[in-house]
Amino acid sequence: MKNLCTKLRSQFPAFPHPLLVPTVLVELTATDLMRELYHINRLLTASEYKTQSGDWEIQDSRANADLDAEPQFVPAHPPVMLPALEDSWWHDAVAAEMQNEPSYWKDMSREMTECHDNHQLARILGFLSCRFAFMNAAVQCSLSMVEFTLQEIDLMKDYAAPADRRKLNGVMNGACLRHRIEFLESNMQHMAAFGAIQSRMQTQQTVVSA
Repeated sequence: MKNLCTKLRSQFPAFPHPLLVPTVLVELTATDLMRELYHINRLLTASEYKTQSGDWEIQDSRANADLDAEPQFVPAHPPVMLPALEDSWWHDAVAAEMQNEPSYWKDMSREMTECHDNHQLARILGFLSCRFAFMNAAVQCSLSMVEFTLQEIDLMKDYAAPADRRKLNGVMNGACLRHRIEFLESNMQHMAAFGAIQSRMQTQQTVVSA
């Protein structure tokens, strides 16, 4: 809350509009959700690498998996050794920073790295599936909040005093804020489709159970 209040106070001089509050709330929520979805996608990619069932080239698939080359496991078949990647494969500084996040994702990364059989992998995929269900619901709720905020900008003319409407409709107020919210809405829509996580998760669960 302290961080939120600081961000709101710093932006109100440029956007002295009451709907800045829900806008900033959803922007901060979107930031947290994207970090969560990034980690789910990263570990799902690692699972695809282990089962060799992803639709990407191995080098591309591993680009965000953050795993060292290791033997693959396929029950009742000899392990397959995959080629090691060059040390220079990582170029995404923002994603690299996310690797340092604490507790839950650090533990999940360790479990995925140490996973050597399909029973363990099925358990990890179950965790990821539940986590994704919550995050996906949060994305949808955030989209609803964005839609509500855009509607409220139009409805304010029905209850705001004329003098207030003139202030709120100024170029540096309502118009710019609307563009900002519309950009946020676009980001949230892209986030809802990020990485085709749901379909890939179902594919991984099918492969592991088979």
